[in-house]
Amino acid sequence: MNWLKKLSVLMVVFIMFGSLAPAVYADGDEREVDYVALGDSVTAGMTYYGGYDLGYVDYLAAKMESSGYDVDYENFGVAGHTTSHLLSVLKNEDVIEEIEEAELITITIGANDFINALKTCDITENEIDFKTCDPPAFTSALNNVSNNLPEALDKIKRTNPNANVYVMGYYNAFPYKSIEEQTQIIPLLNNLNSIIEIYTDFYGYTFIPAEEVIAQNYVKYLPNPADIHLSKEGYEVIADEFWKSIQQKDFFEGHFEDENDDDNEEDED
Repeated sequence: MNWLKKLSVLMVVFIMFGSLAPAVYADGDEREVDYVALGDSVTAGMTYYGGYDLGYVDYLAAKMESSGYDVDYENFGVAGHTTSHLLSVLKNEDVIEEIEEAELITITIGANDFINALKTCDITENEIDFKTCDPPAFTSALNNVSNNLPEALDKIKRTNPNANVYVMGYYNAFPYKSIEEQTQIIPLLNNLNSIIEIYTDFYGYTFIPAEEVIAQNYVKYLPNPADIHLSKEGYEVIADEFWKSIQQKDFFEGHFEDENDDDNEEDED
């Protein structure tokens, strides 16, 4: 992680928690965490006004920093990436090297397979008419996710079987559409999330649902009806969902216990 990104995280810690001083453990050491983020524009931190800012990855790193972890993270999220793109990313040697060292990996992928199918719909001035969409295009999109996602997760599992991987489900990015159109959108979203959850569970990873938490206040979290991306507050609540699950799994403790055991063995030698 470059120094500008590190500075950004420290500033987020300061703003969110009022202090730049992380918690210190009894032995006086901060716990180091290597974190890799993979995925699409949600991972990349694209905003609802078209630019980039701090996203859930940054806020999640800040939460870990504030809890006493020294986080080194790499964000490989790219706007527009589909599950096919993720497979290409996983052929990049630099990415693989980071995954090999990672204790934590988070992923958002699959929505753009769905979004690309919207090209079959009538679109006027950024308004999508869901009634005109081609159903086979969405079937094809879901098939792509079903084929590519398990291949990607399998590659990650083989690269680093000890990594703790969290894969996010998607929120309804079109909450301002009519009730009639929602009857078409919601089943597609549910199918996409079901596929993501099934393969996430199959590989022993953790699924992070996002639909309900964003729906609770979509006006605040998705303030631009013409854009599918989250507000700062939206990314913060997504980070909260990841963080709650990470704390429940408590995987950091196990990791550090293993490290301490290794250190003790070296001291005995």
